[in-house]
Amino acid sequence: MQKILMKTTRKAGFPTLVNCRILRIPLILVLLIMLKINILTLGQHPQGIQNASVTVIMTTYTYPVAMSTDGSYVSGAYFGGAVNYFWSQATGVIQVSGTVYGVSDAGVTTGTFSNPNLLYNGSNVESAGLWDPGTSQWNFLGVNPGSPSPFSTDYNSGWDITADGSTVVGLQFYPGYNYSAFKWTQTGGYVDIGSGVGSGSRASGISSDGSVIFGWAQLPTASRTPVIWYNGQIIYINATQQGEAFGASTSGNYVTGSIGNLGFLWSPQSTVTFSNTLNTGSINPSTVTNNGAVFGYTDTSWPPSPTARRAFARDTNGVLMTFNDYAEARGLENAQQWTFYSINDVSADGQKFLGAGKNPAGQNITFIMEFPVLAPVISANPQSIDFGTHPAGT
Repeated sequence: MQKILMKTTRKAGFPTLVNCRILRIPLILVLLIMLKINILTLGQHPQGIQNASVTVIMTTYTYPVAMSTDGSYVSGAYFGGAVNYFWSQATGVIQVSGTVYGVSDAGVTTGTFSNPNLLYNGSNVESAGLWDPGTSQWNFLGVNPGSPSPFSTDYNSGWDITADGSTVVGLQFYPGYNYSAFKWTQTGGYVDIGSGVGSGSRASGISSDGSVIFGWAQLPTASRTPVIWYNGQIIYINATQQGEAFGASTSGNYVTGSIGNLGFLWSPQSTVTFSNTLNTGSINPSTVTNNGAVFGYTDTSWPPSPTARRAFARDTNGVLMTFNDYAEARGLENAQQWTFYSINDVSADGQKFLGAGKNPAGQNITFIMEFPVLAPVISANPQSIDFGTHPAGT
């Protein structure tokens, strides 16, 4: 693990909002005061040099899949490889046999593994499980009563986990290769949440707090369309358009993904779509903050190529920009000299970003980038006070 500090500077001068000139007040009340003062209102205070830090997970371009809410743990995948990985500040990179996706705040990762305890015709069956970083072992979620025995070497797959590790979502296969989204809890086991959702569905993710589940459904009008499970409802963004939901805010108040050739941002109050105005490629929103800022990547290649990806940010005002511009505005030195491939996840506080790119030295890295918090303050800067004389009574 390497940690690089990127220094940024801010101008030391404060904006002058109020310049008080000579105030003449009767002497019976107070002496004459010549007061000139600058006041900085509640806002972001430049505390001299700020630092944006880059934690290098590895010096390889990989696809980091997910991050715990505080950025302590990461799950990821290599392009074209069967082996995935887990990372923490304490352990560094650990190779994981199997496919890893979501990761809890305790570092427990959900995914799919070759299960030696569940066999079909003598072969291990691919099963949903929890990978424990303490033991480096997979633990099977258990047999789903709705599908009591395997009928092939594919049984089910785990795709995401809540921050507290209590809930897993994924896809369950049934005889005839039918499939449906499931939710699994430590206390209640499996629940088929995909029943009645098209001819098939997958729960690809769940918000950290467990309040919203998202994924895709197979419909007669679209082979794969975004679907959201929220507050007992099944919500389609547009049942006639192809796409997928890719990420939710930690509090579950936003879900983002793609619909047709557009990105979308869903909330319980509204859904907005947005196009790629940065280049001619596709737009792939990956993650969203609790205040509705969206991050992901565009891709101008066909067939899609990882090296053609470029990370983007869409701010809370709906302005789409390159992640270079976003990082520069947040205080990253030499931000325009980076090539940001993708931003895949963001911490609950919106300060840490999980992604991959090429740094100014030309080195491909998988990283966590943390921006400084500029705390709001009130500051007064008196320039001069002059006590003079003034005739009494006026």
